[in-house]
Amino acid sequence: MKEQNITDQQILIHLNSKKKYLLSELNKIELAIQAFKGNFNSKKEMESNLKKIEIPKKYNKNDKTDLKIAFVLSKLNRADKNEIVKEILNLEPDQDEKKLINNVSVRLSFLLKNNKIIAEKAGRNYIYFLE
Repeated sequence: MKEQNITDQQILIHLNSKKKYLLSELNKIELAIQAFKGNFNSKKEMESNLKKIEIPKKYNKNDKTDLKIAFVLSKLNRADKNEIVKEILNLEPDQDEKKLINNVSVRLSFLLKNNKIIAEKAGRNYIYFLE
């Protein structure tokens, strides 16, 4: 076998590269833990992780559920899942309530996990809001 001469400098470059990668992975894990706990270390950190959701100017029954939720939250400021469903049903009485409840639940979870909306735990429920 051919003998390789590895310099101290090459070892340091490799170790620093590995360190940078592991710190990046650690940061991702810490953000995931914070998201699962539903809390952030500071309001500034939370705002930096928040990506805005488009808020429609008026309600459109043909919009996707995410936009309907954004419209309702912009109107109510803060609401739990049941209040959001109730408001959508007021705007669209022909909706199937059971399907709407399921759909809103899934979309709220998605929007929260993707930092499109914010939630605070209130007992067994969450109160959702945009900012």
